[in-house]
Amino acid sequence: MSKEKPPQQTGTLSLEHLMAGLGPAVLKSIRAPFSIISPDCRVLWINKAMAYIHGFEEEETALGKVCHEIFNNRSEPCLDCPVQAVLTTHRTYVTEQWTILPSGEKRWGEVRGYPVRNDDREIVAVIVMVMDITSRVESIRQHEKYTAYLSGRLSEAMNPDREIQLGEGEVSIHVELSRRETEILRLVTEGYTNHQISELLSISSNTVKTHVNNIFNKLGVNDRTQAAVLATRHKLV
Repeated sequence: MSKEKPPQQTGTLSLEHLMAGLGPAVLKSIRAPFSIISPDCRVLWINKAMAYIHGFEEEETALGKVCHEIFNNRSEPCLDCPVQAVLTTHRTYVTEQWTILPSGEKRWGEVRGYPVRNDDREIVAVIVMVMDITSRVESIRQHEKYTAYLSGRLSEAMNPDREIQLGEGEVSIHVELSRRETEILRLVTEGYTNHQISELLSISSNTVKTHVNNIFNKLGVNDRTQAAVLATRHKLV
């Protein structure tokens, strides 16, 4: 008499059991600041990184609390709240925000809000995750400041036609640089490579190389060092 085989578990049941066991472990393994917020703004889950941003040593301190009350000491949701944005638009929401950490350091983050839906497509929670973008923001701002600096210097009243005296004054050359050439000569003088100049000015390396060669020809020099010395000595930049 043959024995009956035990019924096999369905893929769905196995997956549910797997997630029931792995769910907390998966959430705890996320290193980026991460939280799950209910539609009524209560903290359902928060990891250690997100707790640290808001000044909590233990994650459990925030569980069940209203997020804007416990995080920002507000009676109403924050104006730039990613949870409210997701609940209003029913879509993923991404914004950039900065905060001051308990250490006093200012950090920028890309804040992402993701809707969590039930079988009826109703939003039952919002996942909030923060990606650190401080380095990117600082790089962009440095670029903007330098661009503004160059624009200011180039807009100064300056005659682009210059006469340079060489040697003891026996030889003079007439130099006429375009705005772009003056801009690139300034960067060459400051030690930037062609590749760095192309990234800073958003032009190709070949275009930079062409401008540099034109500058050399106009100044009568053979290399970047000579061009830099001549530009500095005669205040071409």
